[in-house]
Amino acid sequence: MRHFSYSIIAACLTACFSSVTAAQLERPASIRSTQPVDYPQASRRFQEEGTAVVHIRFLADGSLAAVSVARSSGYPRLDDVAVKYARSLEISPGVDAKGQAMAGELDFPVDFKLDPTGMPRIAGVRGYLGIEVESQGFGLGGDLKVTRVVAGGPAAQVGIRVGDVISAVNDYPASGVADFIHAVEMTRPGDVVALTYQHANGMRARQNIYAEADPRPAGIGR
Repeated sequence: MRHFSYSIIAACLTACFSSVTAAQLERPASIRSTQPVDYPQASRRFQEEGTAVVHIRFLADGSLAAVSVARSSGYPRLDDVAVKYARSLEISPGVDAKGQAMAGELDFPVDFKLDPTGMPRIAGVRGYLGIEVESQGFGLGGDLKVTRVVAGGPAAQVGIRVGDVISAVNDYPASGVADFIHAVEMTRPGDVVALTYQHANGMRARQNIYAEADPRPAGIGR
């Protein structure tokens, strides 16, 4: 009998707003995933893979106005699961400069992939901390210097600043930018990432940061 395990891989989320552009928002919309994506057993059996891009329209109170398949995975049962997953998401609408919640639209892909052993790897919405880093060690390893902190993002909310140096991620010594990116992208919204770091004034701290849904296309920042 074949046994299956689940892991989260990167998915992208791109928001666009009907009444204002994303750049005009004081705070972008955020999404929280409340349940895993189910890989249909029949799709596993027949080795069905693909990416279903789901389009969501939401109201200013966060309720769903419409959910549809913008681009098919090529398999109706995978598309159905992607739509069901989208309907389970909790949406916090973006807020403009006046503090008014805004209705909007977003597209995101749900990837259905089987690894080389035939086990499913399903991507929902990936985690996001709102920081960018660079290596402080030789080559690609060593401590990580924070080069950018997104205002209002998860890292900013716990006091992480540009110039801070991260020495450990989830209590393991920092081992380079690539490993940091991997650790963050393997999280889901609501997961905790523990960072040990030092401020420029020498003060050391360890903070648990709750990842949020990544509001940007895949491959941009962390």
